[in-house]
Amino acid sequence: MKKFITFTWACAIALILAGMCEMSSFDNGIQKYSYVKNVKAETVKNHEKNQSIILNAPTVKVKNKTEKQVKIKWNRVKKANSYKVYRATTKGGTYSLLTSTTTRNYVDTNTVGGQKYYYKVQAIRTVAGSMGESSLSKAKYVKAATKDLSIVVAGECYVEGIELWAKNQYPKGTHFISSVGVSSSGFINSKKFKVNGKSATGIEKVASYNPDRVYFLIGMNESGTDNTTPTINNFKTMINKLKKKNKNVQIVLLPIAPTGKRSTANVPKKSQRLKFNKAYSDLAAATDNVYYYDYTGLFDDGKGYLKSSCDGGDGCHWTSTATINFSKSLMDWSKNNL
Repeated sequence: MKKFITFTWACAIALILAGMCEMSSFDNGIQKYSYVKNVKAETVKNHEKNQSIILNAPTVKVKNKTEKQVKIKWNRVKKANSYKVYRATTKGGTYSLLTSTTTRNYVDTNTVGGQKYYYKVQAIRTVAGSMGESSLSKAKYVKAATKDLSIVVAGECYVEGIELWAKNQYPKGTHFISSVGVSSSGFINSKKFKVNGKSATGIEKVASYNPDRVYFLIGMNESGTDNTTPTINNFKTMINKLKKKNKNVQIVLLPIAPTGKRSTANVPKKSQRLKFNKAYSDLAAATDNVYYYDYTGLFDDGKGYLKSSCDGGDGCHWTSTATINFSKSLMDWSKNNL
């Protein structure tokens, strides 16, 4: 027993000297030890505390959202865990702190239409009581809008439902342009609308509002084929027409929604719908200021078909509740991405 105790004490002393253990308790006069598992973590933390924290300055983008709203966005800075946003009314003026945030975007709602504003962002890292700061980013400026954005929602019968049930989900003054059974080709060629009392095509009607943003919900009536090329070419034509009117117009392509497995309406096959949606997504990815918002998860039953709770009765059209939920989702996505 004496040899065992002597051996235990020798081991304990060796471990203590190595800095690898800590005393925990006594048992029958023999001290027990356990390894310190967080030595490495503490060492890293203390090391970082004593080192200079070097951060890159963010790259900033700014744009008008609506009257009295400017959106500032920036890239993620490695090691940063928060950011500070500053604003001035002249490039070389005094920059005042607007906010500290852990996100990578901020909406400045305190602006005056027509006034220029300059923005800078600083990356911050706070750890173990120490703080590191990047230099301020390069200044980016924008002239605050003097009016609300001109927004158009255009498409087939779904847009009629949006205007009927969910109009109040959209910014004030949003224009809704729809025609039952319309296709992208019909939107370009059929004069079903009026502009200043004269017959006009759908895209001419959209362009007449000189829109800052357009949401297109078109495609259900022409996607019953495996050939997406004519439809994509029609969308390219519409995009080009709108960009001639306003080169900075934002265009959002919305996919074809799931339909019921036993739909009574004339709808595309699931495989055809997915093929068209992929083509829309690819077009948006390849075109400046064109976006694709995939909302279809709101309607999908998990097997690629329309949820019964969203089915308006024919396996194709939406209920009022589904239409409202779609509109809320679209506006939330727009707020975060446009």
